[in-house]
Amino acid sequence: MARTVSALLKQAVTAQETGEVILAITSISHASIVNGPLRLVNDLQNLTSNGNVYTAFPFQVTLPEDNDTALPKVRLVLDNVDRSIVQAIRSIPPSSPPTVQIDFVLASQPNTIELSFPGMTLRQVSYDALTVEGDLQLDEDDLEPFPADSFTPQYFPAIF
Repeated sequence: MARTVSALLKQAVTAQETGEVILAITSISHASIVNGPLRLVNDLQNLTSNGNVYTAFPFQVTLPEDNDTALPKVRLVLDNVDRSIVQAIRSIPPSSPPTVQIDFVLASQPNTIELSFPGMTLRQVSYDALTVEGDLQLDEDDLEPFPADSFTPQYFPAIF
């Protein structure tokens, strides 16, 4: 699937050398997270983007392959340098996973979202002394029952 990005990003990606920095910003949202969503930027200093302040925090995002044959899956790995991340993850019940949005911006233009992955759910979270990691699912169509209805006498009496 083709994605539209700015000319500045294309120039920065294809240049042999550039002063542009591509930053990943992420928001982890759930009703049980105290003080609202966790907003993090993979940088050494905090960033304000579209009116939201993102806290500098080391993390890695592994993006899905851009093809039509595999189910899209994103991997998020947060460095476990602050107890607040593990406490926030522990406060979330497993039956209702948090919603995660990952955006990519240029440091020189933090209000322009170059690439966005909204509405993902954080699944299969594990943590240890060094990292907190989990899989982000882009859609959950594979978890829906198919067919949606059962052809039983209760719902379809005319066919029996």
